[in-house]
Amino acid sequence: MRKILFSPVFVVLFSLVIGLILISLYRQSFDLKGNRQELLNLQNKKQGLADDLANLEEKLKQESYNQEKIIRDQLLMQKADEYVVKIELEEVAPAESRVTTKLSPWEEWRKVLF
Repeated sequence: MRKILFSPVFVVLFSLVIGLILISLYRQSFDLKGNRQELLNLQNKKQGLADDLANLEEKLKQESYNQEKIIRDQLLMQKADEYVVKIELEEVAPAESRVTTKLSPWEEWRKVLF
């Protein structure tokens, strides 16, 4: 047994196997570093997508509110047990510009009596 352990062929083969194991471990460490960076990138992308989703949900909520407002205001649609009253706004004609001259008290009495 001692002859085999101390033979030059066994020492070379054993060194070669240990060298291959070390190279394999070294490559795996680089793969782990790459995977860690990729995981961080994916987490950042996930957070960005979650923010985009929240913005789109808020926009959709706002749009559905606007659609309901249009339905209620323009189409006069209503929910159950609800009354809708449409109030028409009258157009007011612009007031005529009147030039008023100040009348004397005597002319004012004369206007009132006659």
